[in-house]
Amino acid sequence: MGAGESMFLLALAAGAYVQTVTGFALGLIVMGAVALGGWVPLPAAAAVVSVVALVNNALALAGLRRHVAAGRAARIAAALVPSVALGVWLLERLSVAAESFLRALLGTVILGAGVLLMLHPARRRRPAPAWSDLAFGAVAGVLGGLFSTAGPPVVYHLYREPMRLVEVRATLFAVFVLASLSRVLYVAAAGGFDAHTTGLAAAALPAVAAATWLGRRFPPPLGESGLRRLAFGILALLALPLWLV
Repeated sequence: MGAGESMFLLALAAGAYVQTVTGFALGLIVMGAVALGGWVPLPAAAAVVSVVALVNNALALAGLRRHVAAGRAARIAAALVPSVALGVWLLERLSVAAESFLRALLGTVILGAGVLLMLHPARRRRPAPAWSDLAFGAVAGVLGGLFSTAGPPVVYHLYREPMRLVEVRATLFAVFVLASLSRVLYVAAAGGFDAHTTGLAAAALPAVAAATWLGRRFPPPLGESGLRRLAFGILALLALPLWLV
């Protein structure tokens, strides 16, 4: 394993730690760092993040399955799963034909996600119409296919709904499992898991597990608002240079 792959694993570990303490940002941090560092190709990085996210979210969902809002999750997934295929296709095309545009787009997505992280949206008094689940699912699917970052649109959408917190979390985990699984299957069907990418994914799992344990055992001494500001600062530092290079 070379220096580039080692740096990629460090970025994964850092992203896993931040996600553990904030509940957010694994894919955003890793993809932003890879785009800046150039340690591995973006399609390979996104594939590895998908595998890691699939395992993490499946484990998190295991104890919360009975709390999933099945109808809402199904509507989101109905738009998300096919949209992931579009995102994967766009990533493959743009990484070859328009790399500078792809990097700027990633920077925009990262900064936009950071802004959403800082917001405290008011909860709706009534559930949003069914079409909104489809709309947010479609946007999340494209972002998930492009950068393995399906989370921000769905997180923003569901946290505004009049649902119990445990239902929101369980439904998010269910949606993220479907997003990651569909992305892994699409990429595998297209031959995207070569020996190098598969080896990176295998090496990433223990690194992410260790970082997750550290995040649970040794979180930074910050309150919720401090953690949100920390995550936003990291995302901004990653996003802004992507518009300049």
